[in-house]
Amino acid sequence: MDGRTGRVETITYPALDGTQRGMSVYLPHGYDADRAEPYPVLYINMGNSGDRFGNELRWMNEGALPHIVDNLVAQGKEPFVAVSMNYQDWSHDFARIEPDVLEHVLPFVEESYNVSAEREGRGYAGLSMGAATTARFYLNHPDVFSQYGIWSNGVQPTEAQIAEIAEYADSTRVHIGLGAWDFVTAGRDMSAALTAHGIPHAFTEIPGGHDWELWQLMLADFAENHLWEPIIDTPVTAALERRGGAVFLPVSVTNEDSVAVDLVIRTPHGDKTFVNVKPGRTVTHPFRVGALEAPAGAVTVTATGVRDGEPVSWVTTARYATLPAG
Repeated sequence: MDGRTGRVETITYPALDGTQRGMSVYLPHGYDADRAEPYPVLYINMGNSGDRFGNELRWMNEGALPHIVDNLVAQGKEPFVAVSMNYQDWSHDFARIEPDVLEHVLPFVEESYNVSAEREGRGYAGLSMGAATTARFYLNHPDVFSQYGIWSNGVQPTEAQIAEIAEYADSTRVHIGLGAWDFVTAGRDMSAALTAHGIPHAFTEIPGGHDWELWQLMLADFAENHLWEPIIDTPVTAALERRGGAVFLPVSVTNEDSVAVDLVIRTPHGDKTFVNVKPGRTVTHPFRVGALEAPAGAVTVTATGVRDGEPVSWVTTARYATLPAG
């Protein structure tokens, strides 16, 4: 990185409960308090760490956020500011966190640093109980943040919340992730609910547990491939069906974007690539499953293209239900 590293400031802010609460702020290399265009800002929470005080520092230390973002910025990622708060001693009570963030954290950070005060320039992320907090902001305040990283937890949306987040779907990045051996699997259920209602989002499940190795990978993937990256509109449908004496998984992808895209479809039953899929075109591939009874699963579609001279990518996940023997 040739010495192009950011810095972390540890400060306090006037909180909802009338106290000065701890906050850590990552500022990217070359941060300019007088820059004409405010920096995008990611608010990020830890979960239950057992530490009543200092919880706001863990993303900056064990989470390796400064190192991850420094490297991405050095590789060309747009610099952004990251802010971490501590809600450990509040037991991650959203009834207290919600007004603290909206009425205290955001105004304080936006007054103290050159960061965006617009929805488009704000993101929220978190792990475990911090992911539950992130999910609640996504479901209850989609008008406040446009980027969400929800790792190792999740919240089931109500029908009213689905209707509200659907209004912002075209301008919202949502990344849900967990480890294959994670003992908190609510993110998987949340992803399934969003998929069932056609809400675009990225879902990542990789080998890992409920630990920092997983969360560092989630942050790196989110920051590099999703955070403030352009969205490609490629809805996906997938459902198991019988054809004669065999079971197939037909997967269809429609390019509803304005640019041609390459598509990579990945399933438990094989992969398929389509090149230069024009706007408005739908491509379909029937993956042969073979068994008379097929379990539920997920399909991941990666779309890549070029918009306004810049490469763009988007990952869409579609789940499909079990097909019982019959």
